[in-house]
Amino acid sequence: MTNKWFKNLMIVFFLVSFGALAHIAGLNGVSAGALQSFLGQETDDANEGVREADKEEAKQITKAAEQGDADAQFRLGTMYYLGRGVPKDHREAAKWFAKVAEQGHADAQQISGGQYNSAEGVPRDHMEAARRYTEAPALGDAEAQFELAVRYLKGEGVQQDGKEAVKWLLKAAEQGHVIAQYTLAGRYISGKGVREDYTEAAKWFTKAAEQGHADAQFRLGILYEQGIGVLEDPREAARWYAKAAE
Repeated sequence: MTNKWFKNLMIVFFLVSFGALAHIAGLNGVSAGALQSFLGQETDDANEGVREADKEEAKQITKAAEQGDADAQFRLGTMYYLGRGVPKDHREAAKWFAKVAEQGHADAQQISGGQYNSAEGVPRDHMEAARRYTEAPALGDAEAQFELAVRYLKGEGVQQDGKEAVKWLLKAAEQGHVIAQYTLAGRYISGKGVREDYTEAAKWFTKAAEQGHADAQFRLGILYEQGIGVLEDPREAARWYAKAAE
């Protein structure tokens, strides 16, 4: 009875939270913050125009990009995406990201996939997005592995396949991707795409909880309170509940 109650409760919690998590994970587009970090400084507001120093940098980067330099092509795509040194232009950004993605650049493959998924500079095309995401994970990019897993979970651009989703979740989770760890734990609870295994669920909830994932911390508290997948431990349960509430 306890196991059945626990399983039903955890599945409800997991499914309710997953929809929100999918959106925070950047599944609907490109992370501008990550691209700003790549350039090393914040972009100017579009209304403030393009700074002269950035214009000169853009000219130099454009020359190198046109000569086939992959790093320059990625940087130029980033500059067009953010409007740094050039007018903001997602279509032009997509062109340069696509060029460097074709050379096996994992970050560009992931970004290009995000643009096709969200119709930023290119027509929305879930199949093309999935193809881009399929290329990047092979190079070991954890975020792209997670994105691809979600596509298999939702059947976007690929045939829905729980086992294939778990395969990519595991790859991303093993690299420390916190949402992949949390999502994988939920699959072990529900038994979808993988055999039910509460011990494995506890393992991955723990890894996500240790990285500060509040939902994982709360669910780990339930695991310890009920003694399922771990030894029953009220103190440990209370500790994780407290962390989740912080």
